[in-house]
Amino acid sequence: MTYNCQTPVVDHISGCLLGVHGACGDRYVAIRCAWRASHIRFHCADTLTPDFSHGDHGYDHLALPQETYLGGEEEIAMMRQRHRDVNHLLNYVSRKSRLLKDFDRSVTRVQRVLTSRYGEEQANTLIRESRQEYEALIPQIPYIGDKTPFLIFLLPTTRYLAVYRALKRQGRTVEEAGQLIYEMGEAELKAIPGCVRRVIGYLWFSPWFLRRVKRRAIESQERKYPGGYVLTYIEGDGQEFDYGVDYTECASCKFLIAQDAFELAPYVCAIDKVASEMLGWGLSRTMTLAEGCEKCDFRFKKGGKTSVTIPQSLQDIDEQNTA
Repeated sequence: MTYNCQTPVVDHISGCLLGVHGACGDRYVAIRCAWRASHIRFHCADTLTPDFSHGDHGYDHLALPQETYLGGEEEIAMMRQRHRDVNHLLNYVSRKSRLLKDFDRSVTRVQRVLTSRYGEEQANTLIRESRQEYEALIPQIPYIGDKTPFLIFLLPTTRYLAVYRALKRQGRTVEEAGQLIYEMGEAELKAIPGCVRRVIGYLWFSPWFLRRVKRRAIESQERKYPGGYVLTYIEGDGQEFDYGVDYTECASCKFLIAQDAFELAPYVCAIDKVASEMLGWGLSRTMTLAEGCEKCDFRFKKGGKTSVTIPQSLQDIDEQNTA
């Protein structure tokens, strides 16, 4: 099938691609919808081609071809956005069962805390409702790339939001929810074997890792993904810190804003304190986007002391843990 490069054709393809939204998580149907769209040909070039080079790892996506697309800039922008939408669905919805398993493991680690705090019946209700909330959130997770390491920050934020919504429905405050997700984050980090934590701490300051951080920082400036992170690498001064990262845009904050839950952001950011203490980051931070500042100023010092401000309600938990 061949068409001229006109907007109505773009809209027709959009209809095929957006049909993926109605696939209800069925990976086969989603891929078939995308494949059907890829068979609509332009005089100038193929517009979309399926790429299954990642096998069964849950990263199947559609790739834009290398040929030049001769439509107008507006059409190109529309096609790229719809391309990202399809990638988003194939990356998250097709992995729903795996994401739900991750959620179950995360909640199970604090089940004893929930039971002691709310009683067994209410705790079970909270877990069930949180899981339902999380399942509903999965299709709404912003697409920020195929193999981006930033998902280790964004996906937990989505889990914490689900728990917050379930607690909020029961009349609980954001402070109470913040305490619970702080304990969830702590439990997730403690679940990492000590030897693995030491390796992570070592790699965090390795030349290999720093090269990757620098590359990610440069790539982020292109703002390829509207819902993603934008960061700048900061060279260390050799004394106060080894290197730093300034985040001027945060995927987690953007997502929480979009979900009308930005008040949860400071509690999500507070988990960085626990991560630094357990993984040896030596993190110091004086401002965050979650607090309404212009950036998050991460500074890392190998063997250094963690200096991160957290909400007062969480300081009480830290004092209990160190007592």
